Amino acid sequence: MENLTENSETASLEYRVDSFTTSFEGASEDFIILHVRLRGRLLHIDISLSNFRNSPSMVRAFHKYLEAARSSFDTQDSDLMYDLFDWATKPFLPLLENQGPVPRNIIQAPATLQSFLYPETFDCEFRAVDDKCIPECIQRQEIQEAQELSKLGEEFVHLKAKLQSV
Repeated sequence: MENLTENSETASLEYRVDSFTTSFEGASEDFIILHVRLRGRLLHIDISLSNFRNSPSMVRAFHKYLEAARSSFDTQDSDLMYDLFDWATKPFLPLLENQGPVPRNIIQAPATLQSFLYPETFDCEFRAVDDKCIPECIQRQEIQEAQELSKLGEEFVHLKAKLQSV
């Protein structure tokens, strides 16, 4: 998808729209989960109406984006998708700028398949109180798949050695 950059003090933080999921119509709770890549990390941003307090304009915006997302962002609504990601991601950028690693120098530390498939992942909660967004609960997920990929690599090395000895 497309790279987006914030123009304010967080202009150095560029993120990439990855994917999203939504609740089904008629579900007991409406939600949108956005998946955003930022500096080699994956953010899961959970937007749920149960986290909105005294925020009528934020609720209206949420419903607008939820309706568009459920329609899979028709061609005419593609700008709405980018608006949704901007609206939800922007509040997290200052937090991530202060706690996140600087962009990797690809000459000194090249990206690996493992780092792409199993990036450092954070669960984020989008909250709203009095029509102001409060980004909360940034929590790092422990990823076991990366260890499994390392084991798989070891098995391939062992298999390759066996084949070469034949």
